[in-house]
Amino acid sequence: MGVKDIGPSNMTVSAPSHTPLAAIVALAVACHSVALNLGCEAARSAAPPAVPEAADPVTDAAFDQPTSIVSLEDVASALPLVPTGGEDRLRVGRALLNSSHFADAELVMTALGRDFPADARIEFLLGLSIHKQQRYGRARECYLHAKSMEGEFPERMHLEHFLGWAEYHLGNMQPAADAFAEHVRRAADADDSWFGLGAAQLELDAVDESERSLKRALEVCDGKNPIDLRQRAKIVARLGDIALRRDRLGDAAQMYAQAVEMWPDHYEVWERLARVRSELSLPQEAEAARASAEAARQRLGRSATVP
Repeated sequence: MGVKDIGPSNMTVSAPSHTPLAAIVALAVACHSVALNLGCEAARSAAPPAVPEAADPVTDAAFDQPTSIVSLEDVASALPLVPTGGEDRLRVGRALLNSSHFADAELVMTALGRDFPADARIEFLLGLSIHKQQRYGRARECYLHAKSMEGEFPERMHLEHFLGWAEYHLGNMQPAADAFAEHVRRAADADDSWFGLGAAQLELDAVDESERSLKRALEVCDGKNPIDLRQRAKIVARLGDIALRRDRLGDAAQMYAQAVEMWPDHYEVWERLARVRSELSLPQEAEAARASAEAARQRLGRSATVP
């Protein structure tokens, strides 16, 4: 379906050598059972308190920018021997999400969900950890379940953004467009949801509506400092798709060329540029674009053929 919405995270949170990641995950998943087995009467009799909200919500930007919310060392040092609730495991789960350990985050959030089945935030973060493993059907179920539950949480305003991309990857274009439209009503400066809305609308053959959404995405993107060139490149590439849909080959070639100049690793856009240049009877330029597409694939470790 063209340029993907959410690429691999480049955020790095390194665990210290004296605190192995597996040990943190194991402690997080088991800590509630430890509290019960230590013979603490209070832990046995008291109802588990609600999981508190943290001040720094996990958003799409948190996965696209090289920033971290908490280090695994900080999380490990904060874990109590006898936890009072799910706060410690929630911190671990969020740290794992932000350090791209998505399978481990899923384990932690699954265990939390068993102990706090009515917590919409945990259900959302579980869906996010699954989404990042590209299991979009199961992620969609979690998002819809979280959406149906009562209560607000810090990441709630971004739920429809991720729901929209899950629907998009599943090929459900109208639900995807509906989710993105709902998100931009909540967050008018969410350029990636404007982009997603435009991409879904284009798949639905709503070309004029798609162009308006993509131009809005470009306005929002250009208003940021610094400008995210990768984000801008994929928006311009989609505008090139609209020009191609309208048989404006020269405009499409120009937009594709602008996109790959901003982000040379967009091999799919290089390939589109090659095809358009061939249609424009520019064989040498087309061959150069094909060579650039192959070089981009090699840089990213993506094979052009499926074995």
